[in-house]
Amino acid sequence: MPKYKNTPDRKISHFGFSTNPQYEGKKLITTFYNEGKIIFDGYDILSRGDTIYCKKEGTIHLGYHVHLSQNVFLECEKEINIGSRSIIGFDTLIMDSDNHRLFDEESPNRIINLPSSVNIGEHCWVGCRCTILKGAHIFSNNVIAGGAIITSGSNESSYVVLGSNSKILKSHIIWNV
Repeated sequence: MPKYKNTPDRKISHFGFSTNPQYEGKKLITTFYNEGKIIFDGYDILSRGDTIYCKKEGTIHLGYHVHLSQNVFLECEKEINIGSRSIIGFDTLIMDSDNHRLFDEESPNRIINLPSSVNIGEHCWVGCRCTILKGAHIFSNNVIAGGAIITSGSNESSYVVLGSNSKILKSHIIWNV
């Protein structure tokens, strides 16, 4: 596992559990809540206000050179994968569960809303204020427009996707920052 270099804009403030937000001066910085497994492939950028919450059976895997912009919230109960060279815009929520349980009325021990993996391919750009929910699968080289809500998979790459209905705005795109 690569070493993590602690620089002013890439600082881990807390590893474990806390009921209080972590501050460096007046700036909120990255917070980890980890009972599961968090894997960094290397050169990943975490920004102020990011929260990475990995529950006991969960695995979060950030590929090589993933950039999480400010105030990104990852909540993992099962599995969240973000492919190499992907960018996640500020104020984005990614979660692989509903964060509660629903039970079948006729069979009260049967959970009907199990967690489902979230997979974001390589070289994806997720715009600001997006919501990516359980079962979402975003193939490589896609751009998700700001404010989009992604709830399921797609089998296409090189697209710009918009809105809660995952409408394709443009196809056969290439992006670079």
